[in-house]
Amino acid sequence: MKKLIPLLKIVFLIAGCSADELCVLSGDYVYYREGTNAKSIMSRQAGKGEIYGTVIDYSYNWSFITAKQVPNYDCYQGEIQGDIRTDKMRNDPSYINNVEGIHIALDMADSILKTDPYYLNIFANDTNYWIISHKDDSLYGPYTKAEFNEICIKLKVPKRLRLD
Repeated sequence: MKKLIPLLKIVFLIAGCSADELCVLSGDYVYYREGTNAKSIMSRQAGKGEIYGTVIDYSYNWSFITAKQVPNYDCYQGEIQGDIRTDKMRNDPSYINNVEGIHIALDMADSILKTDPYYLNIFANDTNYWIISHKDDSLYGPYTKAEFNEICIKLKVPKRLRLD
């Protein structure tokens, strides 16, 4: 079932969520843009790292995906609350997916974004840089531009993938 959820996200994006753009990248990742701020890099496999809105630039080859992001609180909150609701529906037979459940999940997502060190780090900078490495199946980031350049050298990311 966990493998099905990311696939369903992609199917809904293609079929019914009025995605403005969908690009297949390397390593089972896609870039999708829906509206003005929902510009994300997502995996078609469960448990993979994802970069939510707003991705403003990206580049890729068969070994790496690099991304430049202006973090968008609403995009992160929406994705996290969606994951919370999906987990509750799957694991809690008494959970009712209604307006109250959505508000509870939004409050939980808000709490996570305001207290979890990972998310605090994402929102610490106006612009973040990320690297997805297919070689070691890892998501690196968020980084400042200087940190990004250093890790690109360390990971041997080709120069043409290094974003401005």
